[in-house]
Amino acid sequence: MCIEPRPFIVEVDQRVCPQPIDINIPSHIEISNLNQFEWVDSTSSALSTINNTLSSVPDGSYRLALVSSLSSVIAAFVFNLLYWWAIDKRKKLNRSLKEYLTAIESIEKTATDYWLYPYSKRHKKKIKIQEIKLHHEIRLLEHYGDIVSKNISWGLFPYPNNEQKKRMKESADDFSDEIYDLVTGDDFGSEQRKENLKTVALIVQQCTLMKIIISGLKS
Repeated sequence: MCIEPRPFIVEVDQRVCPQPIDINIPSHIEISNLNQFEWVDSTSSALSTINNTLSSVPDGSYRLALVSSLSSVIAAFVFNLLYWWAIDKRKKLNRSLKEYLTAIESIEKTATDYWLYPYSKRHKKKIKIQEIKLHHEIRLLEHYGDIVSKNISWGLFPYPNNEQKKRMKESADDFSDEIYDLVTGDDFGSEQRKENLKTVALIVQQCTLMKIIISGLKS
């Protein structure tokens, strides 16, 4: 007698099976195959356009373009440097002209007051102070005249040329010599000194001429 085998059956309790997990993918990060293909196609097209454009540039143009760009940058830098150098130079010149004008006006006043009146024992202290002051102001006149000459450009853009610098130097030196001769001439420092209106007039004349010269240098 033959016994037929019975199938092995395993019963599974549905209560112990894990529930399916529901994963919600936000719509804004869904990427379809179609979008991926479109992005790849678009990128390839852009790269192909750039490649075609670069391929159309003649040989050596890259170097020429680079040199041209660098030249423009360097030219702009140099121009800017020269511009601000010129501005600084102009400021120094104007400042030195102002100091020189102050020195001229100071010695003009002291010298005219000195020669307008004769020597007086009653005012000998005041007169002595004037004489000391005049010697000091003459040195200042020479000093500031030299500074003005040095601050005039040698012809680099954008203002005074070499000839003007040379003329100013000569004018300042001649002016200092003239004022020195006028102020310390005759009986300067002597008790026999008399008033001298001619000397006063010449001092005023020389100072006025120099004021006119330096006014032409002001910006």
